[in-house]
Amino acid sequence: MFFRIHFHGKWMHWLACLAFWVVVPAAATQKPSSDDPGTQVFAKVSPSVVVVLGRDMQGQPVAQGSGVVIAPERVITNCHVLEEALSLEVRSGEHNLAAARSRSDPARDLCLLHVPGLTAPAVTRGSVRELRVGQRVYAVGAPAGLELTISEGIVSSLRRLESDVLIQTTAPISRGSSGGGLFNADGQLVGITAFQFGQGQSLNFALPADWIADLLSPSSEGKALLAEELTKLLFLRWLIAAGELAQKEDWQGLLRHAQAHVQQHPDDELAWFFVGLAYHHLGQHTQAIEAFKRAIAIKPDHAEAWNNLGLVYCAVGNRGAAIEVYKTLRKLNPEKASQLFNIPGCIVP
Repeated sequence: MFFRIHFHGKWMHWLACLAFWVVVPAAATQKPSSDDPGTQVFAKVSPSVVVVLGRDMQGQPVAQGSGVVIAPERVITNCHVLEEALSLEVRSGEHNLAAARSRSDPARDLCLLHVPGLTAPAVTRGSVRELRVGQRVYAVGAPAGLELTISEGIVSSLRRLESDVLIQTTAPISRGSSGGGLFNADGQLVGITAFQFGQGQSLNFALPADWIADLLSPSSEGKALLAEELTKLLFLRWLIAAGELAQKEDWQGLLRHAQAHVQQHPDDELAWFFVGLAYHHLGQHTQAIEAFKRAIAIKPDHAEAWNNLGLVYCAVGNRGAAIEVYKTLRKLNPEKASQLFNIPGCIVP
């Protein structure tokens, strides 16, 4: 798994390209063939997914992301996609249309665009309250500018933030996918794809589609930043900062950053995971093992923590413990188990 986090813009330096500790072939995104299970979803929602383009004062492209039509002439996207842009366009099919910011909720990283002349149909919105871990979902967006690209996965976790959640999914979310849609099997919009960690496919995040209703509300303009929203904002900023430190391979900095978070949030398995990652890269394997075990104790199905625990056991030559990790991981995530299995001289002779 980990690490490539994709964000764009100035807000906490929304990243591009973050390399992690083990290279895992990324699952390919593709347009579905006629026998793919996502074919009906793609056919239903693809007319409502657009490319969002931002240009500078000279008309040069400075930003590119995705967007979803959620009402007549209205497109939802991530605010961080727009931060560098002075002018905006939306590409829908073969048409490029001028767009303007209508409303924004920076705390939730959601921005509403007004696109006069846009005739694309609006999606049907679902709710995060109806999602279940393990449920099949589909991400549709424009990674690397390749509009109308679909990827398939499951809801791997519903990460609680106060009274709300972030959607964690194995559906790949790549650079340029920010602002695209995450859909359930009925083609309902359940999330706005926001960012990705790594070349592994279990730490991709989408914002709940439920938040769109607040943005559409007439009272949303000028809304005060409530404590709950501040909590979400601070968590996202912490997550992005962790990504920046890993990109720089500043493992001491990442260790301090993660340990400080653990002191305030000792039940945060992701923070313990980062502690273990930093220790592993610093060669402090005993501490890394303990940190990964803490993450697993909090979230027993944390496949990334299990995978990296196995990697550390392999690094220290504890083949027996690595094999036991492999057996557990094979039940949780066969794909990651196969990656661990292929480490030379560890799991296999």
